[in-house]
Amino acid sequence: MSPWPPAPRSSLKQCVERPTTWFRDSKVPGWLARRRKPRLRSLLQGSFFYPGAHDDLTTVRMVSGQFRSSVLVDYALTAMEAESMLRSMEGFSVQRLDRWPDAVIAHLGLGEKPWPPGSDWMDEKPWNSFVLWALLQSDEDEADLRSVLYVGGDAIAAFDALYTRHSVAPGAVAVLQYGMGWTDFQDGSALLANAVLGNPVGRPALLLTGGAGLVSENHYKTPGWPGYSGPLAYGSTDRHDVVAVWGATEDVAKSHRMAGT
Repeated sequence: MSPWPPAPRSSLKQCVERPTTWFRDSKVPGWLARRRKPRLRSLLQGSFFYPGAHDDLTTVRMVSGQFRSSVLVDYALTAMEAESMLRSMEGFSVQRLDRWPDAVIAHLGLGEKPWPPGSDWMDEKPWNSFVLWALLQSDEDEADLRSVLYVGGDAIAAFDALYTRHSVAPGAVAVLQYGMGWTDFQDGSALLANAVLGNPVGRPALLLTGGAGLVSENHYKTPGWPGYSGPLAYGSTDRHDVVAVWGATEDVAKSHRMAGT
């Protein structure tokens, strides 16, 4: 049984709380409060994983009170563009910004392309392999801290290199329309879903779906990925016409892992 009752299928906007008010603040973890470079496992465990994030700090800001650590992945921005974007998060200022050495990126495998050469349109575009870590502080409360790791690379390769290889799981994953490059992030049977749901240590407790444009009343009324139910929250945000928040259904998650998919 799901720990959360499903919402009625009709009039979701009236029946479910909006995502902009649904997330609750959590305590700042000790590793973040110390304001020093964190251990990788501490930064990753229970984090908010956002593949295909591009420059969407609006969603990060919405969830980061609850998920103090966010991991964003995209191959569309340069390191300079990503740094400028991280410095622009409304209501927060950057207290520290580190760029990981190329040797560390290579060691972790974060610069790898998971698709065969010549099979994708991105082969003809510049490939940006970089990792930036930003410590952000609220302009209103110096004790209110957030962590954002921005990976310039492929999301599936990054998930494997960061989460799977280090035996940790994110607390939430977002697939918000941008993941439509060489594989469909919103497809529950495609490569990203298989990587995230097949993580031996477990799946994220929350799944965020949605997008901007091409949205009607019938969009995003199902999670798209197996093992999730709800929605727990549904509505528009400043960035997206619709964002739906779904909770993991543990019995379905267990059967998914046992099936080896």
